[in-house]
Amino acid sequence: AAATLWVLNLIYTEVTGLYFFVTVNIAATIFLGLHLPPLIAPDKALYDWLKELHEVIGTAGYYLIGLHTAAALIHHYMMRDDTLQRMLPARR
Repeated sequence: AAATLWVLNLIYTEVTGLYFFVTVNIAATIFLGLHLPPLIAPDKALYDWLKELHEVIGTAGYYLIGLHTAAALIHHYMMRDDTLQRMLPARR
């Protein structure tokens, strides 16, 4: 479940970031220096909405990371179970 949320957050953040570049008629540089030309006409209202959405999704991602870290530490230090150990890579 956490991996799914991570992937969705990453995809939505990248997509909204790309779209708000495109809405102000700026050619975006993407993967390996490839340029994505503007796809739609400039739209200030859409730009503002997408920028806000991009920021909200990014902030939500940071909160999810923080909550996940806090929960792991609570399990490790307060509940003294092996949840954190199970999340770490296996030792050889």
